[in-house]
Amino acid sequence: MGLLNEIAAPTAVETEERVSSIGKVKGAYLVDGGIHDAIIKVAYMDQSKGGALFLNLELGIGEKTVRAQGPGTGPQGGIYITSGTEKGKKTTYIDKNTNEEKPLPGYSKADSLSKLTVGKGFAELDTEKKIIKQYDWKSGADVNVEVDMLTDLVGQKVKAGIIRQYQDIVTADSNWQPTGLSREANVIDKFFDLETGKTIVEKNADVEAEFASKWEDDFKGIVADATSKKIGLVEEGGKKASVELDDDEEDVFV
Repeated sequence: MGLLNEIAAPTAVETEERVSSIGKVKGAYLVDGGIHDAIIKVAYMDQSKGGALFLNLELGIGEKTVRAQGPGTGPQGGIYITSGTEKGKKTTYIDKNTNEEKPLPGYSKADSLSKLTVGKGFAELDTEKKIIKQYDWKSGADVNVEVDMLTDLVGQKVKAGIIRQYQDIVTADSNWQPTGLSREANVIDKFFDLETGKTIVEKNADVEAEFASKWEDDFKGIVADATSKKIGLVEEGGKKASVELDDDEEDVFV
């Protein structure tokens, strides 16, 4: 039995068009901010010490790879699809401002990826035990690790909205909290249909693709700081913006 057997998809809760923290930084290994054709190289499930399930994802974009991996709950970690055990391992949370039940942003993201590529909701996917190579920091070498692989997703193509940003560095020693250091990285923010450029919401509603151009208006060419230091935004092309998760979204994973 794989980790996905533990979850239930949100019921009567619409996925939402939303964005997250932004940024664009220097680095030859990084992908420019924007919407790119991508192929799913790796997709497997894992869980945090608190029992929250998250999706580890690797996207191939040209000759580069963009990853969402690891137990960190910030932008440099995996894509969280449930809350932790103490909060019921739910795929939804209650908005403190409206008291409405909403899908976790990570679940909405994973669900849209699944529906746009294989036509099934994320909770409908099956996992298979697979052995992959992972770098082990203690031994300083790649080791074999068994994971719950989402084999239906591997090899699928999709358009991905990729953000470039400064991020806090978090570690196990810092209990996955900011260490005071930062790094440059990409963030997988949004998925669009490979052929039409539509979001899953637009595709389901059978309307014209409009969100992609708005997304690029906001994110393409933006330089920003997504660290807890809030160093400030750097304008490029006369545009700047910043969006953060609400507190009630951030505390469900512990």
